[in-house]
Amino acid sequence: MRIENSFIPVSGVGETTERRLWEAGVTRWDEFHDAGNPRGVGTTTADRIESFIAEAGARLDDGDSAYFDRQFPNGERWRLYENFADSTCFFDIETTGLDARRSQVTTVSFHQDSQTTTLVAGEDLTAEAVREEFANAKLLATFNGRRFDVPFLEESLGIDIDTPHLDLMYPCRRVGLSGGLKPIETELGIDRDRPDLSGRDAIRLWRKHQRGDDGALETLVSYNRDDTVNLQRLADTISETLHADVFEPVAGSTSSNWIHQHPRLDCRRFGGRCRGQNASPRALRASHPGPCTRASQIPSCCYGHILNSRLDHRLTRVAQTIVTSRLSGDWPRLYLSVYTVTPWKNPIR
Repeated sequence: MRIENSFIPVSGVGETTERRLWEAGVTRWDEFHDAGNPRGVGTTTADRIESFIAEAGARLDDGDSAYFDRQFPNGERWRLYENFADSTCFFDIETTGLDARRSQVTTVSFHQDSQTTTLVAGEDLTAEAVREEFANAKLLATFNGRRFDVPFLEESLGIDIDTPHLDLMYPCRRVGLSGGLKPIETELGIDRDRPDLSGRDAIRLWRKHQRGDDGALETLVSYNRDDTVNLQRLADTISETLHADVFEPVAGSTSSNWIHQHPRLDCRRFGGRCRGQNASPRALRASHPGPCTRASQIPSCCYGHILNSRLDHRLTRVAQTIVTSRLSGDWPRLYLSVYTVTPWKNPIR
């Protein structure tokens, strides 16, 4: 979901009014003027929306992420991610404890524009080096960084971090994913090189490094970099899931293509056989826009995922009946019927 799909920053526009706009076919700013006064939107609110669009459009053209960080409610700042994904800096710190006044930052890893950098205490971890890493970022992304990483760095290095910040812990909770980063990675199938390591191991490894064990530092840096790189994969997944949860059930309600509106029904996790098996869910939907009203129209690369996926507990309209018949090749033909069911408690995986 992009910023241009959002009307909720406007004073007087809440979730209900924004939803009415989407239902009326006003799913982007540039569609509002042509729509006249959509049902349920008063003249005063319409004037506010027009004013917001005029300013916000210019701000977006300038890449002013700070403006949108101020305008969006806290719980909706995940909507900034898709617009600023290419200039998002993912970062994670390792420390010797939880109290910034008594403990030390040992390593900080940054991942931006497919490049990962790690700064190490006693070598190149300085306030200036951290500022340089953040300099070109329009958005910072962390997991629990609002309560831990950011204030710890500010206290330890004497710096102010004012770049707009997306703490992924909160949108994760919104889609039913709770706990720490490692359990959530496991739930979503996000792999790492050393899944056996934890935050306590990071402290132990730093102490071994201080005693002269060079291999300990290498392992610590690898662990810290895994944390940071995986934040991008987490942000992509959560952004796509919330897009499908918040926006597509309304904006895409005129389409019968339920399958391709779901963010996880792609072939990435089930060994798909199509050329798009490594593409993002949205890219797959773009290459196969549907609607799939007949089983024969469903790409075979999606079959395995449909058969094995668990459905998002927030969606009550689900593909319920799947009957397979081996008509040709290795892939079954699917016949789907849709009806309302009680939402499941577990999130997709």
